[in-house]
Amino acid sequence: MTRMKLVGGLTVVLVTAAGLRAADQEGIPKEALEAMQYMVGDWEVDGHENNQRMTGSVTYRWVPGKHCLTWDMVLTDPKGTYLGSAIVAWDPARRQLVERDFWPRGSWNTYCYTIGTDQWTGEAVQVGADGAVSKGKISQENRGPNEFVWRLFDTADAAGKPGSVSELRFRKVQPGPAYEHLKFLEPLVGNWKVVTTEGDKTTSVGEESSQWVLNKSFMRHVGWGQIDGSPVQYEFYTGWNPKTKEVFQWAVGATETDYAILERLGAYDAAQRVWTSRESLQVSNGEYRTSLVTLKFVDDDTITMDVTERRMGDKTLPDAHTVFTRQSVFTPPETDDTPGPGYEQLKFLDFSVGKWKLEATTPGVGEYLGEEVNEWAFHKNFVRTKGWGRNAGEERIDYELLMGWDPAKKKVFMRFVGSRGEICTREGTYDPEKKCVKSRQTTVGPEGAESSATVEERYLDNDHFLLLFSDATKGGKPEPGWELKVTRIGH
Repeated sequence: MTRMKLVGGLTVVLVTAAGLRAADQEGIPKEALEAMQYMVGDWEVDGHENNQRMTGSVTYRWVPGKHCLTWDMVLTDPKGTYLGSAIVAWDPARRQLVERDFWPRGSWNTYCYTIGTDQWTGEAVQVGADGAVSKGKISQENRGPNEFVWRLFDTADAAGKPGSVSELRFRKVQPGPAYEHLKFLEPLVGNWKVVTTEGDKTTSVGEESSQWVLNKSFMRHVGWGQIDGSPVQYEFYTGWNPKTKEVFQWAVGATETDYAILERLGAYDAAQRVWTSRESLQVSNGEYRTSLVTLKFVDDDTITMDVTERRMGDKTLPDAHTVFTRQSVFTPPETDDTPGPGYEQLKFLDFSVGKWKLEATTPGVGEYLGEEVNEWAFHKNFVRTKGWGRNAGEERIDYELLMGWDPAKKKVFMRFVGSRGEICTREGTYDPEKKCVKSRQTTVGPEGAESSATVEERYLDNDHFLLLFSDATKGGKPEPGWELKVTRIGH
């Protein structure tokens, strides 16, 4: 009898809930519900505000009842990384979709959209943390189911002074096969205070920010702190190697006087919520360090990392313990562009800084079109690149890469990660007389297939260079070579 009462009660609850869901959406036009449904999901964000680069990610979700959306955004600009939240709902009086977002330092914005088929237009009201108000116009251009462009323009404050101008491109995340092996990293997304101790001594106090990139095929971590008493800034990529079946991290970082290249390889224990890896660290001054790294997810707001078995040559180093505590913002200190020791070996890349167009028509390979942006990073010890490319008839690939000088191997190296989950490395040498870097490239595809090629980067002048791929193989079988023409389109 008791069981029957429970079942009967549950039936009433379910029927009531269904009625509430229907009632929740009464009065909301079909086109408004469809517009909100379009937004649901994970999106990567890339664009600019007032000519300053902005990148990030955002997740739109229905609230229970599906009468409005919420979103959570991680947004990075040159001043730091910030976490914002918002509500998006239908305003029956205005006959518009209304979005109001809130940011950790107290600023907030209201955007009112008139819905069109592929183009939304409307008005913006922005309130700064100091209470200053500006108004402007907005538009959203929907470019199919997986991409839209959002613009803010014609803004001005009460006195008529021009305000912000923004253009952000949103691309829907389509998680690739690597995400299944990396989803244990979800708790890492966000901003963190990072404190490291060795015994009773605090050796570093800094911050770190982590977010998914490239269709959740990789996670990027950027941070700052101290190492051996000197300020350091660094950048990690965490990914999955489908050939070796390992989780890996590639990292670079620099102080004012040295730089380092780091690699970790390891596995995740789901039962213990622990990722254990072996670390190797090559410092530009010739030091080589190894250690065992144990990263533990304690709760939603706390992560610990223990670095043990630390050695530098024959010398044993003390164990280090790091605590990550969640916080709302990430504000790295400013650094100057004083070149570090790696720049001396890489200064031939000075000309490459800027925006470039890549194109090719190669017999047997087909057409290719892409763009990329190169910039110096970490006291000019490394070059950071973000780009995209598309073969004719195929999906677009977005990618990020880092180039630097390996002080142990005395070679130029490259580390590349792509939105299909592919990983790529190059090692080579620069010939100043020929103005050419010749290297061997090895790529592991998303399913673990390995390919390789010899790559020549021939620098023609400050606005043109060539990428020549030859002696290519895939799965041990010969592949045709190809050529990319690279032309400057911006500085």
